Amino acid sequence: MPATARCKSHRDSPYLQMVARPLHPPPPRHPTVALAHPPRAACQQGTISLGTPMSSTSAPLILHDVFCSRHQTLWESVRLSPPPGELAHDWSHLLRVYRWAVALAAAHGADEELAGAAALVHDLIFIPKNSTASPTACDLSAATAPPLLRAAGYDADQVAAIAQAISECSFSAHRAPSSLLSAVLQDADRLDAIGATGVMRAVACAQHFSTPARPGMLFAPMDPLAETREPCDKVFCLDHFKQKLMLLACGMNTTTARVEALRRHAAMETFLHAFAAERAAEANLQQRNS
Repeated sequence: MPATARCKSHRDSPYLQMVARPLHPPPPRHPTVALAHPPRAACQQGTISLGTPMSSTSAPLILHDVFCSRHQTLWESVRLSPPPGELAHDWSHLLRVYRWAVALAAAHGADEELAGAAALVHDLIFIPKNSTASPTACDLSAATAPPLLRAAGYDADQVAAIAQAISECSFSAHRAPSSLLSAVLQDADRLDAIGATGVMRAVACAQHFSTPARPGMLFAPMDPLAETREPCDKVFCLDHFKQKLMLLACGMNTTTARVEALRRHAAMETFLHAFAAERAAEANLQQRNS
């Protein structure tokens, strides 16, 4: 069944028409990064344990992830760095981005070890997404990463390449990737922002920066889909879909990421149709009781 037929009573909504339109993989935004599949880069691997059981000072135990030895060193340096209580950017986000970065590097001919390293250190500096300084977080993380990378055994050229990729990673910084490594890291990070995981992360992020002084809401009661107002995802969680999440699938750099992004985009379409149906049901109740 086509996406526009999932919720026929609401498909006249301009916003739902926008989010439910079929997404055909567009030409690569940066053609140089949509490459064939060469042999996997050499990477000495081993099965390791990531950390210790959950406590106030450690990340939970994760078994059977495959890390290079230098990745293990980096992981021990960064696994406690995510801000406590911010579930959208916790240690598990680092691991999800890591897995996709390594997989995309293998599929498109980038250096897998550098891609994995970049993923592990891409969020060293956390600035809340509702801060005007949020776009600078990628530059601050890029500036913070070199000492950790050198300590893990990366040479000057490798450190520079990883730092450059980190500086181009953030969506809010609006930077095109200047290398295949950068394209892979961008795609891996943005894949984690969409789909079912992206829905959960959007809610977690909104909850984190809602405070008594600056309270947020899940959605705007009078216009939840921002059809007649400017969206503001710093206040309304659902506005984040219109401002960012529904735009990411068409902006993936690599063909492998684009395929996965289209699947995740469809999952968000389903969520938005279900949300619109629930609001319509509530509207019908109000009319019946008026």
